Amino acid sequence: MLSEELQEKINEHCYWDLPLDELRIDNFLNNVEISYFHEKKIKYSFNNCYKIIFNHCIDYKKEKGLLEEELPPCFFRDISVEETKIQSGRLYKVQINAYPIDLEILCKEIRITEE
Repeated sequence: MLSEELQEKINEHCYWDLPLDELRIDNFLNNVEISYFHEKKIKYSFNNCYKIIFNHCIDYKKEKGLLEEELPPCFFRDISVEETKIQSGRLYKVQINAYPIDLEILCKEIRITEE
């Protein structure tokens, strides 16, 4: 699928300002999954990853307080997808801004599912 088609499909789910429900990076840094709820659970799977950069805003409090049950949520600001050509084909470059985190992922495959 072309990056423009993926971007259009992502934008159709109206992710802006929705809280990030789950972020998983497997043990071998090969796959990343993120999900959120918008009428249904929307899950993005990034497979065969070659680069994963995870940044957390250093000024954002990460510690749990005594009365807090969970950490403050991350909210989606932007998700962008573009294609990057390499010698053996193409990869997707995905940038996710979900304040207070930013992710940059370089992968071969992106799957979008609704549960």
